[in-house]
Amino acid sequence: MDSKSAIVHVLCVTIALIEVAFCVAALADGRSVIVLKDEPPTVVDTAVLPDTSDFIEYNDADGITQTTGTRGEDYQTLAQLLGPRYGIGLLKDSSGRGWWETGDVPGLSAGMTLMELINELGVGPVAGALPLVVKGDILKHPIQFLSCTELRDTGMAAMSLGIIAVIAAGLMVIFHAAALSGLVKPKVAKVVPLLVWVVLSVGFLIVVVLAAVIYTKEWTCHNPVIPKLKPEDHFDLTYGLPFACVGFVASVVAVVAVALGVSSEGDLVSGGRVSLKVTNPATGEAV
Repeated sequence: MDSKSAIVHVLCVTIALIEVAFCVAALADGRSVIVLKDEPPTVVDTAVLPDTSDFIEYNDADGITQTTGTRGEDYQTLAQLLGPRYGIGLLKDSSGRGWWETGDVPGLSAGMTLMELINELGVGPVAGALPLVVKGDILKHPIQFLSCTELRDTGMAAMSLGIIAVIAAGLMVIFHAAALSGLVKPKVAKVVPLLVWVVLSVGFLIVVVLAAVIYTKEWTCHNPVIPKLKPEDHFDLTYGLPFACVGFVASVVAVVAVALGVSSEGDLVSGGRVSLKVTNPATGEAV
């Protein structure tokens, strides 16, 4: 193998390792994509909140403060409903639940969405049970609980591409290392990684586009309490999207490096010169 090809294989191993580390971090961290703003705006349709006049605060016989009813203004923003610094990652949220999971309501079927709870119990009882819902983390993962189905499906598409990127980049680490060791034929060592790096480039670009759409679009959620959700208004971006941008650029660099720097001629190319073997047809000996 010529030195130019060897340098490119080392470069590609480095890029692949970085991409594996980035994707694993984004998948493992429940706050890798977005995190709640400190003071997000009201998101709940106040028409369905419990009447604040029903809220009563008093001291019992032991002097301990007790409350009855629900104070509606305490449950108007996502920060109040989900807790401060709540975040969502590529695979799961900060509570550890995936895009397709919700908390369980005691006495009811596991994993019910808000709309299913409303159909089962009615809007009033569900709104009145907000303190229990918040305290029990039943709202998490909110995208599934609020039945934001298009947003959930888009997020899971980005998640799937992240998992594929981990696998593909991991295989590139092994493949380029094998090529460096001379275990792969020169032509295969050029064609296969070129195709895989092109796929990785396209995959990272799609993730970047999906992330931008997820963050800026106003999504419909199929419930009367939070019927619309625009993540940009309530969340700040963290490191997930920048990591995807770096992955895209790095993959494009790998494509160019493999296309221009890896030789597919094997031992025929050495030190930048082409070596040819000429055989005497009469004697069969090399000359």
